[in-house]
Order: sequence, then structure tokens, then C-alpha cells
Amino acid sequence: MRVSNWLLQRVQQTPTAVALITDEQTLTFADVWQTVTHLAAKLQTVVAAGDHVAVLGENKRDFYELILALQQVGAVTVFLNNRLTPREINYQLQQSDATLLLHATNFKELVDSLNVTNLPALSFVSVANMTATPLQLRSTLELKTTASLMFTSGSTGHPKAVQQTYGNHLASATGTAMMSGLSTTSRWYCAVPLFHISGLSILMRSLLFGCAVVLAPKFRAEQLQQLLATGAITHASVVTTMLHRLMQAKTPFTCHPNVQLVLLGGGPVTRELLTACQAWQLPVTPSYGMTETAAQAVAMPLDQVATKLGSAGIPLFQTELRIGNGDTPPQTVGDIWLRGGNITPGYYQHHSDDFIDGWFKTGDIGYLDTDGYLFVKERAGDLIISGGENIYPTEIEHVLLQHPLVSDVAVIGEYHPQWEQVPIAYIVSEHPLHKADLEAFIATKLAKYKWPQRYVTVAKIPRTATGKIQRHRLRNKS
Repeated sequence: MRVSNWLLQRVQQTPTAVALITDEQTLTFADVWQTVTHLAAKLQTVVAAGDHVAVLGENKRDFYELILALQQVGAVTVFLNNRLTPREINYQLQQSDATLLLHATNFKELVDSLNVTNLPALSFVSVANMTATPLQLRSTLELKTTASLMFTSGSTGHPKAVQQTYGNHLASATGTAMMSGLSTTSRWYCAVPLFHISGLSILMRSLLFGCAVVLAPKFRAEQLQQLLATGAITHASVVTTMLHRLMQAKTPFTCHPNVQLVLLGGGPVTRELLTACQAWQLPVTPSYGMTETAAQAVAMPLDQVATKLGSAGIPLFQTELRIGNGDTPPQTVGDIWLRGGNITPGYYQHHSDDFIDGWFKTGDIGYLDTDGYLFVKERAGDLIISGGENIYPTEIEHVLLQHPLVSDVAVIGEYHPQWEQVPIAYIVSEHPLHKADLEAFIATKLAKYKWPQRYVTVAKIPRTATGKIQRHRLRNKS
């Protein structure tokens, strides 16, 4: 199915509406259209429709405009995580069949260390200095066409290239807009990376629903506090680690009535943290999604957050959810499956048995309560089975995070000759912590079979760009 060019139609409908707000400037959609089409006229001299173009950028205007320009020339944008090592980037360039690498100037040293002998690499500045040719304007786009390739977070091991079609992005944006009340006066704060689906999806919503992207180069708790308190934004996307930092403010603040939604992703959140948010009148909505679902597929209605603490919510519009084969009784843990227009058609050059009859097996386990609300328990591969008992690492982590001297924690399973597996905890703390003290703290909060058998102090917990724990890296250490 062919539809109108999103950016073209947006500038025709709301040319003077604000499209982008950075620390330095504010741009309307008419401003963005002028810059993007000029950039596309240069890109088309080195990029053909269907080319896989890898990009290394950060949350700045030049990266935002480059993404839109690549769409205008019909390229498939291959998003690279700028925090990866050269070895990891080399792997993704190879797996994605990239024909060109575009990068921000400050990543030149990283690009120079890559194995890109046969892959042309151009800086954003080099592209901007190229000579333009008359733009072959594309007035329509095909919803089945792949718009972007984005690698899975790597929270479980080797990442795979997820194909995200224009149809996937449309379905995701529509579902989110219906639950969040987007309009041309909305302002969505984006400190999550544009190279991740949580960031890219904000850009896509802007095109489709005319809201402004408030683009932050990096997350600063004090900046977001000010934006929330003054009502300079209406929406925000954060991950759990960001929310923790926001709530550690020395001076509590109250959200301005303009703020409609703070969308929370990046893994499970504790009841205690959500309760604290409600006390500060933060309209936090837990959600559940992944790269394969083009952002969140499940979200909590705001009026139910207090009564359904711990739940990720209900499926967004036109998204289906089931546990197991679909006839699993309420409150029974099983595999989480999703189906809808937001679900990827599959991985690029990689067959997966996780896609069956339109359904996608997420790799997570959870349950539905009697009202149909989803409670995510764990990644299936992260579940610890000890002496026949199921142990959920996140449950232990949530308890340990309540300790005043624990700043971060991750729990994994370790082989045990008698029990098969036992939990061990990796702790980040600025103070010495002893096993006996930690056991005294958790004694009334966790059954004894859930107690970590070892505590390992580390400087940092390995996480993905969106804050998900990379447990496989800890397993390699143990």
C-alpha cells in the first residue's frame, strides 16, 4: 500500500508548527523541509533508493536531519550504537550489508579504527559540503518498504538486524498517539538515543502527528526537572535509570499541568519508584516493547497506574497479546506473544522460529491478571531455576535497590552442583558492603532460597543504550 510522503504532507498541512527544539534553536516543519530536501539533493549523488546506509550520530540537529534526508532518497537507514566497540560495529556493518557509512565528525577516530576498507565513509560535514543535484522528489512511499535496520539491544548475546518498515512505524505511532493525546501543540522530550527505537519513534510520531521533538544531546536530570516544572514539554520518554536519577533531586518539584505523559521503558520498575512518582504528580506510564515492535506495544493507562502497580499495562490499539498458546489461565506465567502492524516482518538475513502466523514470541515471560493487564516477569533466558524453584532476578534486584548504600545491582544465575543454579548479585556501591549485612536487609523481604549466594562488587553494571542489563556479559565474568 502506497501513502503520501510523510514529511512532504506534514509541511503542507502544518508548515509553521514547531518540529524541532534544541538547546540552540527552534525549527518549524517548513524550516526542516528546506534543510532536509537540500541535504537529500546532495545525498542522492552517492546514495540510491534501497541502499543500506549506516549512520553513526548523536542527539543533535545534524543527525535528526540526516535521518529524514535518507528517507527522502529512499535509503534504508542502518542505525549504529555509538557506544559500541569497533569490533561490535564491524560485525553490524557486515551483517547489514551497508554500502556507505555516514558519521558525525566527533566519531572520526572510532571510524578510523573500523575495518571499512571496502566501505566508503563520509562525515556529516562532508555530505553538507557536497554539490547538490535536482532532487528526485518522492511523493509517496510504500508501507511494506523497510525504512530502518536497527540491531537488537544485545541484552541476550549477538544482536540481530531488525527490519522496521514504514508500516511498522505508522502502526506504532498511531497506537502511541491514541493513548497519549498527541497534537501539533505537543512537545516530546527526547534524551533517549535517536539510534535506538525509543528515540527514532519520537521522530516518527512528530512526522505523523505534527508534534515537536525536544532533542537533548544527553540526559540531565536537572534539565528535565525544569522542563517538567515549567510545562515546557508535554511528553517525555525515559528509561528506569533516568527516572531514578530524576527522583533523586535534592529539592522535590511538582509537574506543571501541561505535562500529560512520561513514558517509561527500559525494563521493570519497582512499585516504590512508581509510588514516589505519584507523590510528585509525575504522570509516569510504564510500558513494554522492544526493537521488534517499533517501540512500546503495551502501555499502562494513566488512570490505572496506582491500582495496577507493577503492570506494564494493556496492548496499544490494534496490537494483540497472548500468553503461551492463548488459553493460559490468568495469573499463570508463560511466554509473551504479540501480533500487530507494529511487529517487524523479521530479521535481516536471519531466519527465526519466533515468528509464527503473524505472532512474535518476544523471549520474555509474564502473565495476565484477571483484567487482562500484563505483568512481565523476566527474559526467559534470565530465569533462574534452583532446586525446582523459579527465581526472578528482577525481584531480587528490586529488593536490593532499596538498600540505601546500593546504587545499582544485577543478578544472574550461577551453576551449583546440588541446586543446578543459585543467584549471585553484582553490586555497585561507594561503600563497603558485607554479605551478612545484605542478608540481614533482605531477610524479611525474600524467601531464603532467593538469597544471592555471592555478592560481587563492581564499578559498573553493563547495560544497553536504553538501560537494560546485559546479563550475558556478567555470565562471561562468573
